[in-house]
Amino acid sequence: MNMSRRVLALLLPLVLTAGCASTTPWARQSDDVLEAGEHATGVDLDGDGDIDVTTETTASSAGTALGPGTGPTGTGPTGTAPGTQGTGPTGPTGPTGPGGFTGKPYGKGVTDTKVKIGFIATKEGVANDAYARSGLKNIDSGPQERSAQAMVEWINANGGIRGRTVEAVIHAVERVDETEWCNKFTGDNEVLAVIVNNQATSLVSCLANKKTMLLHEDSTIGDEEDFRRYAPWYYAPAWMDQTRNAKAYVDGLAAQGYFTPGAKIGLLRYDSPTHARAASVLKARLAHYGLSVTEEVAGSGLSDARWPGVAVTNFRRAGVKKLLILDFKSQMVVLFGLAAEQAQYHDLQYGLNSSSLWDFSSANVGSQFDNGGGAVGVGHRPIDDVKSTDHNATVKQCLAIYAAKGIQLHTSNSLRYNLAFCDQVMFLKAGFDRATALNATAFNTAVSQLGTSFVPSLTFGTKIAPAGIGPSKVRYARFDAGCQCFRYAGGLVDVQP
Repeated sequence: MNMSRRVLALLLPLVLTAGCASTTPWARQSDDVLEAGEHATGVDLDGDGDIDVTTETTASSAGTALGPGTGPTGTGPTGTAPGTQGTGPTGPTGPTGPGGFTGKPYGKGVTDTKVKIGFIATKEGVANDAYARSGLKNIDSGPQERSAQAMVEWINANGGIRGRTVEAVIHAVERVDETEWCNKFTGDNEVLAVIVNNQATSLVSCLANKKTMLLHEDSTIGDEEDFRRYAPWYYAPAWMDQTRNAKAYVDGLAAQGYFTPGAKIGLLRYDSPTHARAASVLKARLAHYGLSVTEEVAGSGLSDARWPGVAVTNFRRAGVKKLLILDFKSQMVVLFGLAAEQAQYHDLQYGLNSSSLWDFSSANVGSQFDNGGGAVGVGHRPIDDVKSTDHNATVKQCLAIYAAKGIQLHTSNSLRYNLAFCDQVMFLKAGFDRATALNATAFNTAVSQLGTSFVPSLTFGTKIAPAGIGPSKVRYARFDAGCQCFRYAGGLVDVQP
């Protein structure tokens, strides 16, 4: 098997924990790799018709009702779950109890007593089993179904959503199928919002078209144009949108002296309209510093085995010494890094941003990051970047919630995927606690007023930007050959809108 196809075979299981929209089977893959890839992707790689399917569970936990309301006799309903309506002679409307709304301006999945929220969770053990055969490291995706259930119990013990009990529809999956995911939550199981910690490249448009909110926790998020197009249905508070990321990325590398006079710059990006627009922003920002891209290669991640070899050839021929990457869940850097190592391409210096998931990438292609004086990074995701143990208050709260349910998380991957559920449930509560109605428009208005008050576990802080709420700060980093990991250098740096 040639190197490109071998690389693809090794990484096929990544489609669930590192994301992929489609996969291409190759005839000469080994049986073990085929079985591992098929188990994780749901693609019938060996043609025997044996493909695992997804399962679904519905979970709820009795919440703490905040009603009945206590306003004086009046004509309007009061309280929350539900409130008590006045029975005396008509008088002035009583004050609305916590969570009471005038009329019923509800979104899908909402009743007077309940709010249904969807979770897409990787089945426990699926990724671990597949990766055990692939040879890749740092793969544990954690007990996501149990984490989702733990957050349902937490929010209901803390008043639910405006006094209504949260009922979770937990969709446990073994493969990426965004169409099936969308249909699941917009058919018989209509929900107010879907929380996903995996890719959502087509899911966002499908849910928006069906008037269902999406809370996204993944490096495959959109750019400023995407968030504007899909408002008020699309949110990703712990990931920097692609537009702001491209600007902060170039500014951060320049501030660290990464760009040297005369050094040719290569750009490797995922092949999508969003990444193409981000590349235009990146190149415009390079021009601000008098710099330009010498060679650009777009690749389709795991769905094509040919592009890594093409990229190595093109960058080497063009004399590229500095490599920038607009990644897709680390697929671009890992696939390219393995191909570059095979080709003994050792004179590149990588400049990375958080979308390359540094901790995971270092575990698998760290030998490449030691080249060219050592890789440099601009990051806003401390656990993904450096597997930080200097946890903020939200991380500590989330880990305590999970620990109370016997959930322990050890790898950066398992922390990222499971803390995502904690962040997004807390984000929903923060928004709807301030909203005037239980629907997407009211939520969007409420979160635009959060300012810097919402601090997710997975980033340094948030603020309102043109694409909506998102990370507000980055830190600079360098690769340390001693630990084969990235380490932050210096303090927090504010990111411009």
